[in-house]
Amino acid sequence: MLLVINVPGDSPAHTLVAVTQRNTAGSTSIYPGSRNVEVSVEIRNDVSFSIRGVQGCFNLPEGFHFSTGFQSCVPAYSVNGSWAYEFAPGEVFLLRTRLNVDEYVLPGSYSLGLNVTYRVFDGFNETLNHAEFAVQVNVSDYPVVELSVIDVWWSSQVFPGTQGATLNIRIKNFGDSDVLSGYGILTLQPPLMPEETRIEIPTIPEGSTYVLVVSGVDVPPTANPGSYEGFMRINVTSRTEDGVTYEQETNLSFAVVVNTPETPNIVVVDSGWSYGVAYDESLSAIIFVTLQNRDLPTINSLIAVLKLPRGFTSRDGRDYVIATLETPMSYGSIATLTFDNIVINVSDSPEDTIVTEVYLEGLATYRGSEFWFNLTLNVTVTLVSEDVLRISQVEWSYQGGTAGALPSSRDVTLNIRLSNFGQDVLTLVNVRPTFPDFIQVKSIGGTCLAGVQPGSTCVLQLIVDVGSEAEPGFYDATIALTYDIRVGTSILYRTTALDFQILISNPYDYAANLVLSKVWWGVTTPTTSYGLEKLYPLHVELTNLGRYGASYVYLRVTGHNNVTIIDGEGVCSTYLGPGTSCRLVPYVSFSGAEFNELVLSIEVTYYITMYGSYVPVTTSYVVRVPLNTYPPSSLGGLSLINFGWANNNPVYPGTQNATYVVYLINHYPYTVSSVYAELLLPEGFSASKGINRAYVAGPIPSNQVLQLSFTLNVGDVKPGWYEGFLRLFYLINSGGEGLGLAEEVELPILVNDIVAGLELVSTSWVGRPAEPETYGNVLAIVMRNSEYPSIRGLVADVTLPEGLVSSLNNESRVRVVATSTLPQIPVQQLGNVQDLLRYYTQLLGTQAPIQVQFSKGDFIYFTIPVNVLSVSPGTYYANMTLSFVDHWDNIRSQKLRFPISILGS
Repeated sequence: MLLVINVPGDSPAHTLVAVTQRNTAGSTSIYPGSRNVEVSVEIRNDVSFSIRGVQGCFNLPEGFHFSTGFQSCVPAYSVNGSWAYEFAPGEVFLLRTRLNVDEYVLPGSYSLGLNVTYRVFDGFNETLNHAEFAVQVNVSDYPVVELSVIDVWWSSQVFPGTQGATLNIRIKNFGDSDVLSGYGILTLQPPLMPEETRIEIPTIPEGSTYVLVVSGVDVPPTANPGSYEGFMRINVTSRTEDGVTYEQETNLSFAVVVNTPETPNIVVVDSGWSYGVAYDESLSAIIFVTLQNRDLPTINSLIAVLKLPRGFTSRDGRDYVIATLETPMSYGSIATLTFDNIVINVSDSPEDTIVTEVYLEGLATYRGSEFWFNLTLNVTVTLVSEDVLRISQVEWSYQGGTAGALPSSRDVTLNIRLSNFGQDVLTLVNVRPTFPDFIQVKSIGGTCLAGVQPGSTCVLQLIVDVGSEAEPGFYDATIALTYDIRVGTSILYRTTALDFQILISNPYDYAANLVLSKVWWGVTTPTTSYGLEKLYPLHVELTNLGRYGASYVYLRVTGHNNVTIIDGEGVCSTYLGPGTSCRLVPYVSFSGAEFNELVLSIEVTYYITMYGSYVPVTTSYVVRVPLNTYPPSSLGGLSLINFGWANNNPVYPGTQNATYVVYLINHYPYTVSSVYAELLLPEGFSASKGINRAYVAGPIPSNQVLQLSFTLNVGDVKPGWYEGFLRLFYLINSGGEGLGLAEEVELPILVNDIVAGLELVSTSWVGRPAEPETYGNVLAIVMRNSEYPSIRGLVADVTLPEGLVSSLNNESRVRVVATSTLPQIPVQQLGNVQDLLRYYTQLLGTQAPIQVQFSKGDFIYFTIPVNVLSVSPGTYYANMTLSFVDHWDNIRSQKLRFPISILGS
């Protein structure tokens, strides 16, 4: 739509025909912030002549600017939009420019100055003229934002108590501009919650709608059904048709409805006891109530209160029990409530059928909406009673095995097998047996105390003692049982008395068959007397040939013919099993007796201990035992068979702590014990630490060797044989207290000659012979260990003759260490004494290692580097003192003199 405004011009030569303003959308409305607004001015040429080079220059008020690409002055165009150079009288020309309006420009009418310049040609001359005009431009207010709520609804029905409901609000844009975005606060009338919610509005074009979704709306249970107001305060950003954005605030109101819920249709499908049965005396009974939802709302949770009838209480004494249900129940769903810990005590006036009520308070959901409801239903349960316990078997056992009860039995077990013919678990609470007077109950146990499964059996175990006065046979007994039947957590109490018989068996059916199997002189093997015995051992042996064992077998041996029996009675065996034997060894004193046969009475007593019994049995025997003696002239003694230094090692004068060993053999036909020996030494000998005695406790068997050891010191005596004496005191174990003897044995003692211990073999020069005025000559001394079993730490202190000195210290006295090999020294390859000494030192560490120990027969080497001074050729003698530790750990020294030969040059 074009808006033409006629504005009278200031110049009589031209007439302002029309002014047109147009935004980028093509309409005439422009707003603060509009861009590229086209302003067109139409002017008519009222001059009598044609005008040429027409141009218009615009002068803009504050807040207006030329658009990009346009300047203040523009050329004139014909009304058809084409450019023209000349316009005839009465012809209309067009001046057009584009403007930008600042955002801060207020709505209103603004005047733009227009200066038009042109040239007039009258046929002869051309003159420049101009005309000025005032052009009016109108800036409009922003279009009003017109948002309205046209519909409001819940995503599902909403009732008091609904949580998390979703509210839908449809908004329509009735304004002349597009809504780009918006934000604000949505307020709900209390008690709806939340009371305030931040909301966001997206783009809503002109004439379009948008559904605002508000989730999480809660309706408290205390809210009343009905209509509630809502209000929205929104800050909106809009855009005009030419793209100018602006902000406005608008307020919207609406109403929401909270519906009235209907009570769901819930019915009782079944009710009763959770485990099928309850009794007129029960504890912790459980009533179940099965419900079905026959309505469309889903039951989310239930709180159920069961009213208890007379004679029923909760465990804590209340007349009601509460149960809850948290599993959702949709249409057609079934759920079961359980009411536990119910105590029943109606034995005085039992009723078969009990009717009571259950009050329900629940939270339901229907099409996403939640609501609370209340409902009362009737419940029916039934009480029963029954007796189900029977005895199926009675038997005895002992220590886990089948047994019989005997007079005097202790800790024998009576096993009573009970059968549960009912359908529920049974547990014994109390057991009261009635037995004959000679039976004493010590404890009651068994699997019955842990419960009996329905249709199963258990064993009631009574551990009893049977008196010794009991006679074999059958006896009547009664057992009173108080038990409960546990059905789940329900308990039925009952007491019943059951009669049965018990058997006491004959103990002699379990007696052993003991026979006197062996009687002879001796202990473990038959022996012979040699005439020294004062007490003679008698071997008495019993063997059990029966099926059963005998306990605490006791023998008593008594003699005739005025003989004395020592240790004639005692326990032969604590338990003599079938096929086993035991013995008793009493001692018979028959010193001076003159008879060849001994008559003895043997009484055997044992106990039957089968199945915890203790019944004595006694048997007697009479036996005749032959007796033979021998004269003591056949006896032997302790004989010396060997003596000497330990390991036959030599002993020299001055030896300390050497071991002297004596070997004796027992030729007696008896053992020898308590051997005490004292060694009497010759002059010059002494016992180490003053101890010249030895003791052996024994016993030493016949024909066995006895060893005695003494540690001795040898003084400064001459080599040779010396005489010592060994005094012996010992006991011959010939019976009774035995026979004590004393004797003395002569002992030779050898002292070896130390001179023959180490002997000189040879002396020689190594590599080259020594000559006068030569240096670094190596002298080798070879010796042999002729007698010492071992020596160690051998060193030699050598004193060289005058004119010879050691190359090691340039002195005539030098100490050298013995080696096991003679080093090979290539003297001809060594240039001087220093080379020789260096090579010699290396050899001592490699080719000639120092020997730690030398055994008997080993060669011993000493090497000494020697400087021969100005001496005459000939044989010279050096002295050597040897020092070492011998095989007795004694430090020894030995002096030798050896020759040294010096050759002429």
